[in-house]
Amino acid sequence: MFFGTHRVDGLKAETLELRRLKSDLIMMFSIIRSFVNIDCNSFFHVIDCESVLMRGHNFILYKQHCNVKCCLNAFVCCNINVWNRLTAHVTNSDSVAVFKHRLVCELISAPRALTSVV
Repeated sequence: MFFGTHRVDGLKAETLELRRLKSDLIMMFSIIRSFVNIDCNSFFHVIDCESVLMRGHNFILYKQHCNVKCCLNAFVCCNINVWNRLTAHVTNSDSVAVFKHRLVCELISAPRALTSVV
């Protein structure tokens, strides 16, 4: 019989934390790439990588400073560090389905590098 994390490992299932992270990143991708009818500028500030020399992909998000714990855990702020660590191969996907596939591949290849908190 499996208990706790042993059950997740034994069944080869994803943790709730990982499922939430994936769904948040998919929603962020959909908003930034305008696949949903939500104004990107009302949630995120995308840094113009052409005017500022930046590493990574073309959709680097600016993380606003916040001291309030509830703001840090909000959808807008909590996954920006992970989003900014994604490769251009993932963020430049042409569709949500391709993004999902590439995201899963990236999370499998380097799970700690992406999900560790800075």
